[in-house]
Amino acid sequence: MDAPGDRVRRAAREAVDDVEPPAFRDRLVEHVTGGSVAAGEVTLAAATAERRRLGEPAPDPTVTVGDRDRSPLDCAVAVQAIYRGLELTRSLAQAPPWTDGRTVEGDEAVLVADVLVARGMHCLARTAAADRAVATIRSFGHDHATDVDRGDYALERDTFELAVEAGVSAVGGRPGPRLRNYAADLVGEGPPSVPETVVDDLVAAARDPPGSEGARSQADH
Repeated sequence: MDAPGDRVRRAAREAVDDVEPPAFRDRLVEHVTGGSVAAGEVTLAAATAERRRLGEPAPDPTVTVGDRDRSPLDCAVAVQAIYRGLELTRSLAQAPPWTDGRTVEGDEAVLVADVLVARGMHCLARTAAADRAVATIRSFGHDHATDVDRGDYALERDTFELAVEAGVSAVGGRPGPRLRNYAADLVGEGPPSVPETVVDDLVAAARDPPGSEGARSQADH
């Protein structure tokens, strides 16, 4: 069986097969699959955890559940694309290539970022995670427009919360605050990583105590 990260990478490549010209498609593939695919992995883990919590078998990530339009793997690729697009935008803001004459490189990077975010949003648009996706992008834009300092990994925390929302809702669930908080805590003070116990941890975190529904996460603000 393929590892979750390998599945995300392969599906991400397939998701941009229709993009032309080929050279630009290669740039998209290089960016969305290069480096960590933790955002996509957490999405798949959340879907598995929700099914396990209900005493049901792990879902086939390529199959839609009930009347939903997107499979868990579709949602994982969407979250990964949104994250990598916003991450690229952040890197361009921190080190603008235009300042040292790399105009073509900078313009192409902006286009790559825009396409990745747009593709991810289009995939999630008709899912229960759509509002969370919009909130994640708005929070990112607000932080950069106002110079708000929510720490070095605010985008990663918001993205992991989106990943949990997308994964759980893909199999018919609804994540509570403790589940989203656990996802945000995976980031901590360093680059995001996915522990081997992530599914078990998500199952445990899904058991929200009574009265916890009112908690708010960062992207809600």
